[in-house]
Amino acid sequence: MKPPKENAAPTAMGDGTSTKEMAGKLPVDYSQKPTRSKVVLFAKTTHKLAILKIGCALVLDESYAWNKTSEFLSACLNEKERANLAQCTLKTLPRDDIEEVALKALGRTSGPLPTFISLEDDANFWASLAPTFELVAYSYAAFKYLPRHMQIKMLAQLKMEVG
Repeated sequence: MKPPKENAAPTAMGDGTSTKEMAGKLPVDYSQKPTRSKVVLFAKTTHKLAILKIGCALVLDESYAWNKTSEFLSACLNEKERANLAQCTLKTLPRDDIEEVALKALGRTSGPLPTFISLEDDANFWASLAPTFELVAYSYAAFKYLPRHMQIKMLAQLKMEVG
């Protein structure tokens, strides 16, 4: 046995030798089982698989991985779970990118997607694409169903803009 060193460092282990890996660490006890996460213990199997599949797609970061993940999620999650997942994800995006993501997800349709920003922006967007006969038909129908005080207010505003 080696005699103890007199000027051993405070982090020295055992006989005075010090290593970066062992300094200040307690010995590992492998006799106890590691504690498992509550998610792992109580989550449904489909939810665990969904987490794993999303994690794989994040690591691969390829379009085919995300396409396979969306196919898998549509098969193993119900509509409410998928809607909540989509809403949670869309909330993380800047407002300008939401419409672009929705277009990629849904594909182009015959009409434009709503702007998701404000009702007035949405109405202006649709009106800019509509032919004159549609503008007349929709404006008349909308005006007819407005409450009386709103009709008066709208007429006054139109007189100011036209006159």
